[in-house]
This record gives sequence, C-alpha cells and structure tokens, in this order.
Amino acid sequence: MRALLVTAALAAALALGGCADDAGSDSDDPLAGHPELLQVSDLPPVDSVEVSEQTNVSKTNCAAMDAEWNLAASKDFVYAWYELEGDSDTTVRSAVQGPAATSDAIDDTFTRLESMIAECVAGGASTGTFEPLEGLPDGAVGFVATQDTSNGTQTTERAYVKLDDQRAAVVTVVHTGDGEAPVSVTELLPKAVERASDA
Repeated sequence: MRALLVTAALAAALALGGCADDAGSDSDDPLAGHPELLQVSDLPPVDSVEVSEQTNVSKTNCAAMDAEWNLAASKDFVYAWYELEGDSDTTVRSAVQGPAATSDAIDDTFTRLESMIAECVAGGASTGTFEPLEGLPDGAVGFVATQDTSNGTQTTERAYVKLDDQRAAVVTVVHTGDGEAPVSVTELLPKAVERASDA
C-alpha cells in the first residue's frame, strides 16, 4: 500500500498547532487518519513521518526475533515511522497490530514474544548485547539490543503492550551513534497506549 511522507516543515507546523491555511489541510498529514498512533506532538522535534499498513519490523541482532515479522503480519497492522531532528540518527516507530495470521487472539503473540526474548537473553544474540527492557508496565514485554555498525553502536528498544484480546501497541526506538536517544520507549509507551485505546 502507498506510504505517505510529511515534510519537516509540515511536521513542525503540526507540532506547533499551526493554522490550516499555513500547514495545509488534514489530508496533507499522514497521521490525520490514524489517531491510534503516536502523533508528532508526542515526540521530540520530528524531521519526517511515514505511515504504512505494510508489515514492517526492524531487524535485531538475534535470529530468534526474526519471527517478529510473522507475528506482525496481520490485516490490522499499521505503523508510523518518525525520523527525529538533530545530529543523532534516531528513529521511532509506533504500531498497532492484531493477532498473527495463524492465531485468533493477541495472547498468542505475547506468549511467543516472551519465549523469543528469553532465548535471545540466554545467549541467542549473534553480536552485541540483548537484554529485557526494564521499567515496563505489567503485562508488557520488551527488549533492548545493541550491536556495532559502520556508523557506530546501534541500540534498539522495543516494547509490546496488550490493548485488548485483539490488539497490541508497539513502540520502537532505534538510535545509532554516540550518546543516547532523545527519547526512550518507556517514556513514549504511556502515550502510545492512550492513543491506541482512545481510537
């Protein structure tokens, strides 16, 4: 399906609540039809936003997590990808997904995720590190993985929170290079759950 891109100028206007005459109509905003996803105002300054209903999960350094793509491959999958402003290479993904194609409930997704994460924590990562993500609410699952790349150390944080028996909210932050990302998954998760629950 077609992916939509919002320019940095529009993203800034949206974040500041600019008037429609200056920023364009709601149809210019790829997030306008997706209140269930994180909005530009929920994030640090954003350079660009892309929204898609195509299954997309960023790869990690542990082969056991490759099955994440299969878990996300459902007719209810939608995500937004946000590139943050600044010198650091940081991207955020906000997604809502339904049960895997082979399942009829989101609980099965969480059961498999827990097993996959445990395998990676026990030594399944091919390079770098792989640890459970701390500070998550009850019932959520997540991880933080690091690996060396030609652009520096890449850190991937991802967490899943069950919204109901059919949906989960997913937030990912990927940062490459020195220092830390300007925002963390645990900081974004409460708003992501709120957005998805209210939609």
